[in-house]
Amino acid sequence: RMPPAFVVVGTLDGAKDALAKDEADLFMWEKFTTKPIVDAGEWVRVAEVPTPWPCFAVCVTPKVAKNRANDVAAVLAAVHDESSQIGQEQVDEIAHAYGQQPADVAEWLKTVTWGPGIRMPKAVLEATTAALVDAEVLDATAARPYHEVVCDFTRDEALGAAFPDDADLELEDHGEVREGDARWPPPGNISRD
Repeated sequence: RMPPAFVVVGTLDGAKDALAKDEADLFMWEKFTTKPIVDAGEWVRVAEVPTPWPCFAVCVTPKVAKNRANDVAAVLAAVHDESSQIGQEQVDEIAHAYGQQPADVAEWLKTVTWGPGIRMPKAVLEATTAALVDAEVLDATAARPYHEVVCDFTRDEALGAAFPDDADLELEDHGEVREGDARWPPPGNISRD
């Protein structure tokens, strides 16, 4: 079987243009983002392909990973705190900002789990790699082991696991954890006062 030929279309607008000009035959993207286009009759949804990975990953440079773990933790704490409190007002704002129907945004939010902390389960990364190799998007020889893909302080924990309650932790290699950062101490590098 011949693998499909991929055409880089860039943005959602690029996809609309490429499909309209017959420069591409199909477009795979997140269903709620494309729903207004489907609802308008410009496109037809033919299938949904569930993925074995989270929709967003947070990445930093090696320098930031080494020197600013606390700042990364603080940003993730703020994102988690804000996203965990989304109410009808925010649903309406999201719908307006992205040309969505509030009911569609509310349906999407029911499917979203906001993963707290600096974590990436090894099993998720392995399932993702296997899926990409199976789809012939990634050559198996290019796959890297878990410890080479994540930061030293990334936890191999379920994305939905609760925050630790400890607030008196220090990161040996990354400086002192401030009160608001204490939710994500790196495994193996924890010392208690």
